[in-house]
Amino acid sequence: MALISSEEIQAFLLPHDDLWQIRAAERAYWFGDYSWDTLLHLPVYPLFVQLVNVTGLPLRIGTELVYCLGACLLVVALWRLGTGVFWALAAAVATFFQPASFPFPNRVGAEVLLAALLMLALAGSLTWWSRRAESPCWWQILGTSLWWALAWNVRKESILLLGVLGCFGLCLLLADRRDGLRAVAKRMFLGVGAPLVLSLAMASAIAAANHARWGLSATSILTAPGYKAAYKALQSIPPERPLRFISVPVEVRNKAYEASPRFGRLRPYFDGDIGKSWAGISKSSFTDPIGMTGLAEMEIANGWFYWALHDAVVASGHGKTPAQENEYLQKVAEQIRKAQKKGLLGYRWVPIAMLEPDWGLWLPGLPGSLRVVAGFLTTPTVVPRMVTDDPASGPVCDLFDQVANRRPSLTRPAEGEEGVAARPVPWTKAVQFWWQGIYLAAAGWATWALILIIPAWAWMVIRGERLPAYSVAVVVFAAAVAGRIAFFALLDATAWQAQPRYLYPVMPIYGALLVLAVAAVVRAAGELWLFLRPHFRFMSSRS
Repeated sequence: MALISSEEIQAFLLPHDDLWQIRAAERAYWFGDYSWDTLLHLPVYPLFVQLVNVTGLPLRIGTELVYCLGACLLVVALWRLGTGVFWALAAAVATFFQPASFPFPNRVGAEVLLAALLMLALAGSLTWWSRRAESPCWWQILGTSLWWALAWNVRKESILLLGVLGCFGLCLLLADRRDGLRAVAKRMFLGVGAPLVLSLAMASAIAAANHARWGLSATSILTAPGYKAAYKALQSIPPERPLRFISVPVEVRNKAYEASPRFGRLRPYFDGDIGKSWAGISKSSFTDPIGMTGLAEMEIANGWFYWALHDAVVASGHGKTPAQENEYLQKVAEQIRKAQKKGLLGYRWVPIAMLEPDWGLWLPGLPGSLRVVAGFLTTPTVVPRMVTDDPASGPVCDLFDQVANRRPSLTRPAEGEEGVAARPVPWTKAVQFWWQGIYLAAAGWATWALILIIPAWAWMVIRGERLPAYSVAVVVFAAAVAGRIAFFALLDATAWQAQPRYLYPVMPIYGALLVLAVAAVVRAAGELWLFLRPHFRFMSSRS
């Protein structure tokens, strides 16, 4: 706690991101009148912010407490798996003092809470794994399933957790296959099925609550059936000149205006201020030389057309309620599909909404995106300066103060002081910056252990040695990290430039993964030495 004593929530005037979370928390998500931004995101994080607000704790402190709880339980779970005290303590250092955990929670974003929830969920599953041969503790299973459900519903990319649970189930199947089909099936339900069922049940409950309050059976307006159908329909119209990062260029929109009268009603907004705003953001957000700045004025990249479509419908007056917007966009999709069946529009297959259908445009750039996104795991994040609000956030600073319970001493200049940024850099920042250098240097060396762990474990299997009990943690942690890297690398290659904060949920887990990899390689090296030592003695005796 001492190391984050100078950290505080930053105010950002970002209506679709930080500011939305604060506003949603202020109205406890389901209360207040419906407006254009009411259902942009999921409710778990805003409700967490509201809960912390009720306690009177600063949000920054409340977030840190949940993070520390997750890290503590994860380390205990690893110790129960037989890592030993030394490696458990090393994992504690790698998770508790992950450098990114100092600055990133200063943002109001669901990824901040996901980092803690993911550690809590994995800690529960690994604790259950170490006791799975005993009689099931239903409270522990329910608690673990609840952490998984919260993690599943805190952000929209919940499909990534399905891969983690799948790897956990595979490990269970391989480890217990000799115990009989009935025992394995029971454990699969308790360890994988229960978390998945509760996760889907919570998603259904959120959709039901949205339907009861707003008339929309979806977890958000951007995951509603009508929105996804319209987006896929627009993507399915093939452009004559395909553009990377832009699945629905101006050329396609012009064709859709003619084919769909309902979409045609949105033309004044795509050609007006809304379109210009999102096109400008598209160009300014790409800093590498990929040609975005040279595109036509009104071209909107995939990562922002996602928002522009919603904004245009609302501005046209057809999004006064989420049910109305969903129905309107469903009709847009139907009209486009009808025109395609009549041969008035071309058609191309769109397997996944928002993913660029022309794979040839982005596949060559995917390896580079993978390198960039994976590099975020070792990117310096701590800067030796005071945390200050975004310069444009003046009108909403009071709202951030109120909802996040921000400490005035850290956000407001004292009497006679020019500003917070003019203060001397506190000792905590210096320590964070110094520790970051040590941590990243150690992580760089430990990364080699991840490469060596495969031949190390292969050697142990060849010799008939059992893999360490904590090998399940290595597999599951690696699945969580690799899945998130792949997902955001795909977005980086097709929609917008990824940012380090989107990888933050797996950064603490990655630190623990490196520790376990080093432990496994050290153990395998010891086994190799025991195997080779007699041969060295024999050779020395002959000489």
